[in-house]
Amino acid sequence: MIGMKNVIENSHDHLNMLKILGVGLVTLSSKELNNSFKVFLQKGIGRSLIQNIIELYKEEILLKLNGKSFFPLEEFMVFINYFKSLTEEILIIIYIDEKESAHIYPQLYLHSKKIVNIYNETHDIEEIKKMCELSVEIPRVDGIVGLFIVDYGGCPLYSKVMGIREDIIDGEVQVGGFISALFSFSQFVIGKESGGKLREINFGNQSFYTIAEKKVIFAYLIEKMTPLLKRYMYIIAEEFVGRYSKVLNNFDGDIAQFSNFENIINEYLII
Repeated sequence: MIGMKNVIENSHDHLNMLKILGVGLVTLSSKELNNSFKVFLQKGIGRSLIQNIIELYKEEILLKLNGKSFFPLEEFMVFINYFKSLTEEILIIIYIDEKESAHIYPQLYLHSKKIVNIYNETHDIEEIKKMCELSVEIPRVDGIVGLFIVDYGGCPLYSKVMGIREDIIDGEVQVGGFISALFSFSQFVIGKESGGKLREINFGNQSFYTIAEKKVIFAYLIEKMTPLLKRYMYIIAEEFVGRYSKVLNNFDGDIAQFSNFENIINEYLII
């Protein structure tokens, strides 16, 4: 056990901080008939994007078992590195960054090799997650006045508002009902199909952007939209629904269960 701890600490000591747009860690079964995969870390990258990348490259990964690849995707570049572990699973590390980031590929490769060494030595997923969270830094965005997460009935589940706008916090329940009513109206005017689509409600110098996922509405009051912020909006919605799916399916009205989501918000947004 002491040897395993030393491997983790020594590997982390020699890792430079990576400043990139996102990282994901996935294990892919090389023996099961359906070749199932499991995402056990996502930071700055959405689960749906990870799934698309794995499905796109699954055949190549299963054929080679070890290798690396990089390719452009929309507005950024994707770098994947995969290794067959001693447990017969294939460990896949996915990095995303700006398209003009080819100079950091050697650094990404070394980072992924460190992860594989720890995984083969310890098989401890939690320690690998901890190491990645400490060694990868993603950019945070500002310009957010507030984030409100409410159910379709307008019940506030979670909110975080800029400190100078305490007036909004005081009217949290009214804001929840307002967002729910606006979303229902937009469905009526634009159409029933709304899940996962970003909708804008303009208020002059500020705008509400809403996304609906699994009967939960995510409303962002922002001053200026940017491509990075837009991507984070979807990631935050995915992470909330994924993290609290069981709670949401059997929601008993206790919103204290969602309070620790602030840790996720602070990774992406400056509020």
